[in-house]
Amino acid sequence: MYTFFMDKWGYMKFTLLIVLLFTILFSACDRKDTSTKNKEFIYSVLKADIKYSKFIELVDHSGLKDLLGKETKLAKTIYVPTNKAFEKLPDDISKVLFEDKQINSLRKLVRTHFFIGENKELVEKNNNKNLKIDINGESIEVFKISELYVKEMVITKDIISVGNSFIIPIDCVMFLQHSVDDYRLDESTKKQYDITTCCLRTEEEVAEFLDGMI
Repeated sequence: MYTFFMDKWGYMKFTLLIVLLFTILFSACDRKDTSTKNKEFIYSVLKADIKYSKFIELVDHSGLKDLLGKETKLAKTIYVPTNKAFEKLPDDISKVLFEDKQINSLRKLVRTHFFIGENKELVEKNNNKNLKIDINGESIEVFKISELYVKEMVITKDIISVGNSFIIPIDCVMFLQHSVDDYRLDESTKKQYDITTCCLRTEEEVAEFLDGMI
């Protein structure tokens, strides 16, 4: 009787141990799966909103999706033109982007709307006015948000926070140029900011966008 009781008790303990192990295992799997599903990136937030479908189309064809779709330690700020913004573009540049899909122009448009945030560690390690980010083995030059002077912009609504990064919806497509080349800026502004932006509207701005150095 005693032996039977001990065998039965040992079997119960073994069964409870197995149940406990499976509970811990499945609980760990559930936690990992949940964190993956809940993690958002700039790309997925924009992809889910029809207002940014034209910009996402250009990002997809540019080969620079990972600029927006990967987690980094550096804060990102991206100015995102709405679909209405692209409707305001001159016909020539619209054709280049959406019909011809010229890769250099697509990449330039994405890159000139993407900026990295400033932080103490970054300032100490890199004093350059722009940085390079590795995307699938390719080094992509990007600008610091602290070097940008926003001269003219139509912000459509509040800034969207995604992790340590920010999305700023805008109602025009940005045109970047070096501040020293902008005759409309005073000397103090030119010295403080390396690049300046306005809306891409005129034939001269389109020509410089297609042929310029930025």
